[in-house]
Amino acid sequence: MKKPTLKQERWQKAYLATGNLTKATIAAGYNIGGKGGKPENRANIAKEIGRENLRKLATNIAEARKEEHLTWLTPEYILNSLRDLAEGKNIPIRSKIAALELMGKSLALFTDKHEMSQRIAEITAEISVPWQEKPSQQEPSQEK
Repeated sequence: MKKPTLKQERWQKAYLATGNLTKATIAAGYNIGGKGGKPENRANIAKEIGRENLRKLATNIAEARKEEHLTWLTPEYILNSLRDLAEGKNIPIRSKIAALELMGKSLALFTDKHEMSQRIAEITAEISVPWQEKPSQQEPSQEK
């Protein structure tokens, strides 16, 4: 599809905001018959222009909706929503605990895996040569 006109871009923005073909057409500034025409005819003209724009701009609208859904879903939004749930009144305690648990997990407060790399290295060093005796810690005994 070729690049949308300025009026089509305005229509798309209005349509995404309202979800209404007729209102988007009027908001974008399309000529729908002026003041002399009957209201039902103007509404039909606006709806028909809206349908045509919807057909022409379907791909753009789908992409804009996908981006719109992704932009509001941020880590901050999720954490703020969980905080509101955890602090809310008349919320079941289970929901509050679940919200707090999810917030804690997002901050890695409750890790199931422990940092074992240093300990593994120590154990590996100890068992790498198991047949080699360690030097005695005792001093040689002196005979009298």
